[in-house]
Amino acid sequence: MGVEDTQPAREVVIAVAQAGVAGFIDAGCSLQDVVAAITGVVRGEAPCPPRIAAWLLRHVQSTGTPTGPRGELPACLTAREREVLFLIAEGLSNQQISERLVIGRATVKSHVQAVLRKLGAPHREAAVRVLRSSGVARGVGLQGPPGG
Repeated sequence: MGVEDTQPAREVVIAVAQAGVAGFIDAGCSLQDVVAAITGVVRGEAPCPPRIAAWLLRHVQSTGTPTGPRGELPACLTAREREVLFLIAEGLSNQQISERLVIGRATVKSHVQAVLRKLGAPHREAAVRVLRSSGVARGVGLQGPPGG
């Protein structure tokens, strides 16, 4: 039975995705596949069987956002990734973000890639649309960068 077949399965996939799951594997996969998935997560990848990825993509397209209730960003974003997302929304380049946060450009690039992957956004502009559609205001609680 696939994720698209039952409401409970869909709810579980959405809940764990919003909770910050690093990826998905099929229940019947081999030990080799499990090791490969874990190794991928360590490298920053998000392993996901094509059928689940396709269903999640259709879900995001139909609902307009992978976020939870309005006023929330996905819990899977780290505090630093949230900071980077807000700075992207301000129109800052990777170099400017690097200078603002006093971190290396490679680190910024890594954070930007993680934000895009976790939000299911193909580019920076799409990530900003997700932020705006969530209704999260910068500087509210831990959701925006400090001092912003």
